[in-house]
Amino acid sequence: MRSERSSEQQDVSTELDGASQSAQNQAQREELRALVSRAVEVIPPNWPLRTFAYRNPLIGFEQLPFDEAVSQAKKLLGGEGYLSTAEYRKCYTEGRISEKELLSALRSRLPELASQDTISVGERSLNQEEVLLIHFVYGIDPLDPKLWQWQLTEEDATHRIRPDVPQSIKDRLRSQGAGGDPEAGYVHSLWSAAFLKGFDLSQDGSGGHHGHSPATAKAGGSAQDEHGMTSQRLRTAAEVIDDLTDSDLKREINEQLIKWCAAFVDEGMADWSMPLRSHGFYRAWRDLAPGEAARWTLGISDWARRVEALPNRPEDALAASLHRLRVPDQQREEYLRRHLSQLPGWAGYIRWRAKNPDYPEQGRHPIEPMEYLAVRVFYEAELAEKVCRSELNINPTLPDLLEHARSQDLENVDSHAHGHDAYTETICRDVWRLFHLAQFLELRPQDLQSLPLADARSLLSWLDRFPSDAIRPVWQEAYEKQYQNSLLTKLVSERQRSAAGISHERPRPRAQAAFCIDARSKPFRRHLEAQGDYDTIGFAGFFGTPIDYRRLNREEDLLLCPVLIKPKYVVKEEPRWTQDPEVQRYLLGDRWSQFVRHLFHQAKANPASSYLTFDLFGLVFGLAMLGKTLFVKPYELVRTGLRHWLTPPIPTRIPVEKFPEQEREAYIDGNERACIAELLEQRLDCRNGAAPLSQDVLEEFRLAALREPEDRSHAIRQTKASERLGLSVEQEQTLLEELRYQYGLNARNHHVSVEHFAASRFSPAEKSAVVENALRVMSLTKGFARLVLLCGHASTTENNPYASAYHCGACGGNPGGPNARVLAALANTPKVRQELRNNGIEVPEDTWFVAGEHNTTTDHVTLFDLEELPESHRPDVRQLQLDLEAARLLNAQERLARLPGAPDWSSPQAAAGYASQVSRDWAQVRPEWGLSSNAAFIVGRRSLTRGLKLDGRAFLHNYDQSQDETGRVLEAIMTAPLVVCQMINFQYYFSATDSWAYGSGTKVLHNVVSGVGVMLGRHSDLQTGFPFQSLTTGARRFHEPLRLLTVIEADPGRISQVISRHVVLQNFFNNQWLYLVSCHPTTGEFSEYLPGGTWKAISPPISS
Repeated sequence: MRSERSSEQQDVSTELDGASQSAQNQAQREELRALVSRAVEVIPPNWPLRTFAYRNPLIGFEQLPFDEAVSQAKKLLGGEGYLSTAEYRKCYTEGRISEKELLSALRSRLPELASQDTISVGERSLNQEEVLLIHFVYGIDPLDPKLWQWQLTEEDATHRIRPDVPQSIKDRLRSQGAGGDPEAGYVHSLWSAAFLKGFDLSQDGSGGHHGHSPATAKAGGSAQDEHGMTSQRLRTAAEVIDDLTDSDLKREINEQLIKWCAAFVDEGMADWSMPLRSHGFYRAWRDLAPGEAARWTLGISDWARRVEALPNRPEDALAASLHRLRVPDQQREEYLRRHLSQLPGWAGYIRWRAKNPDYPEQGRHPIEPMEYLAVRVFYEAELAEKVCRSELNINPTLPDLLEHARSQDLENVDSHAHGHDAYTETICRDVWRLFHLAQFLELRPQDLQSLPLADARSLLSWLDRFPSDAIRPVWQEAYEKQYQNSLLTKLVSERQRSAAGISHERPRPRAQAAFCIDARSKPFRRHLEAQGDYDTIGFAGFFGTPIDYRRLNREEDLLLCPVLIKPKYVVKEEPRWTQDPEVQRYLLGDRWSQFVRHLFHQAKANPASSYLTFDLFGLVFGLAMLGKTLFVKPYELVRTGLRHWLTPPIPTRIPVEKFPEQEREAYIDGNERACIAELLEQRLDCRNGAAPLSQDVLEEFRLAALREPEDRSHAIRQTKASERLGLSVEQEQTLLEELRYQYGLNARNHHVSVEHFAASRFSPAEKSAVVENALRVMSLTKGFARLVLLCGHASTTENNPYASAYHCGACGGNPGGPNARVLAALANTPKVRQELRNNGIEVPEDTWFVAGEHNTTTDHVTLFDLEELPESHRPDVRQLQLDLEAARLLNAQERLARLPGAPDWSSPQAAAGYASQVSRDWAQVRPEWGLSSNAAFIVGRRSLTRGLKLDGRAFLHNYDQSQDETGRVLEAIMTAPLVVCQMINFQYYFSATDSWAYGSGTKVLHNVVSGVGVMLGRHSDLQTGFPFQSLTTGARRFHEPLRLLTVIEADPGRISQVISRHVVLQNFFNNQWLYLVSCHPTTGEFSEYLPGGTWKAISPPISS
């Protein structure tokens, strides 16, 4: 009995221990998941190509001041956040940056410059500002000791004036020399004086700042913890090993992850899909990796056994690998962040997928950062063990590797110190700088000799305030201020010109046209206004209608809204007249077209049929290539004719009336029963005398298939109908499983369909709310014209992986025409008009809303749904179309003048023709500039910018404070369109400062991979930004990397209130990611927002 009791107690204890261990493991997994979530925050999400979304590559650093964020991101991601010093100096030389702006930027960093004391040198007085100006413009930097002998022997630096000293100064300096070579005489005497003064400072113990030598920085560079890790830059085990040996583990790990990620996330490009993807990335990799020849490709013996021994869960696998490497707990987050930064493009795409579980591919083939890291760190642990055992003879752990690296670095430091003694260091640091500074200051040797040590010390300390890495942020500010001052001068002038007429009532305009705030729309708006009495309006291009849109006869849903939000409404394009014979012809032709394309793709991909395919159609391909390359216009005419013959254009509509609830349920149930009938007919058609498929039979099967797993009956038979149909229990089970998993007829999909239909179209309350919100945000609540054009925009390009980047950013990288069509249809509804009147917005009965779409590549404007246009408005629309065509011609001529390679067209018609041609040219690397050159976001009444030519550099959003009593409209603009404009601006900014790290290099190397992104060549990270062809002509930058200047025509106090309520805006403006200027709507006074929330007037008040 005692033995039995003891055994029972032992069982209970074991069970409790097991439960405790399980709880502990679960807690550790949760902790590791939280750690990975924090680590991935600095990696910007990377959208797939089909919905290219602008984003700030440094979005994970926005809580830091801009300069610090750029510095931190460079350490982690390796990208430059500023132009090179040489390029800034070139801009200064060419007048792009003025001395005034450079000094202004310097004073903003060092306010004490204005009251600095001076020092006397010879016959002149010097202040810090004068010395720093020389330092910024010419660079008075220490010399690398390794270059000293070269400068002495090859450059003859101690006998020749520095080459970049201005010629006028050189001539005056030479006049101080004597003998046959006055320049050498003067320079040698000056060198001797600088030499003596530098060593006097050294002996006095007060020379310039020594800093860290390169070897010291590599060995440590900052404080180390007990594990030998630096707080400045944590390195992974693979990086340390690569530094210590001739191995290239980082590259090997990257290549493995690129291979597996590209195969896993493929969306139809691969001929053979990776199997087991439905299990998730980690499980699929673990099941397939044992079959790869890693023993030969990676040199890892017993590879299959090692992979098969991994845990089932990625959290456990990652924890085990970190434990193998002995990564300290307090360093793990930074360690994983470092791993994610090795391939930020792939990691960013995986982050985006994990954050969007509704994305169809994520639902079918899930992948998460945890899985990615589990695989990546496992490869690192295996490769580290191989190299440490075979080459370094140390344990494959991070502490041991860092200790070994530190010992090697210390040896290098000793060698460095022996090679560059204190004598050389003093020459290169103090003597060199005094010698060069004296030349630019036109000092005589005796001036330098008589300079007191304290004053010499001051000169060097002034230079020390801005070492080479601290100069570029100041240059960048001066670079930006030059453009900002130019723009603000224009705005002040325009404000003064139009101030007297602001309060006057204008006659009813011919039409009002609302365009996207996109900078490309501004020139077109200006040309349209020049055609007559038109009022144009700037508004976010999705027109306040976040829709899930399905085109006619397509299965793909387009999410037409900013990527920061989810669509609220579901709409589908339908034929306007379903009984029209042309509609049937279109649908048939479209189905055949899709079938042929699919068949051709399969034929090309199949090894057996690919040779025959090209033999049969080689001539056709050759003619098509010839036409697309040399005869673009005729080829396009033939292609368009064939397309219209096969699928003739038909009138369509986008219904907005919501289905009644009963109709929704009947529609869903009917589709599900039709699915069941199709399957049952396949199973029963060979059975003689099969019972007819009544609606009761279909409904019973439907309900059985929809039962949740826990609700499914454990009875032998689940439906009585199956027995009546003569099906066995096994056949019934097979049929139900096939319905659930192959046909997707299950509870989850049924629930999704119900939700989808619930969101379909608009209820009466939703209609009026959407229209009212849109009109208020665009400040169009009174003074309506007879016609109101709502004009979205799109783009037409050929052979362009980044085609979606040229579409509407507010529509998620899609055309904006459907959004305009939906809003116009809603606004023309009589019941909506009545509800608007009840809410204080009186839309006249004769006002009609027309939807359109502006093609920014060709400048064509297409108007939609004119079949519904009242007869009374047809003359107005005909006049509008004529004026739109005139604006198109003028805008094309203006726009193409900035496009490299475009002829200098004297005729607007010829320019417009060329614009259409380049939109179809598959060899064209820049059919348009897109949003390149964007630099400002202006929020205010049209009168603020109406007469200005802004060169397509400014986003324009209408706003009238007098129509926004509560300030909610301003808050909506600052927290939505402004955020999107910031994302666009920084996508271009960082692509311009470092196209290889933050952009996408060059189009020459682009290779679309998996249908989701672009690689450079065969193997690389996913590219995340723009190639330099989208930013520069080669000879000059078209896009200047400037932080966005935001100008808001509103009371500064109201703007401050909005900022105080939103952390994201506080980060933007207090951390100097963006600049902010207020234009007071009544006084016209311009004020600049300063970090911390204060305002500073930057122009005198303007009387209204």
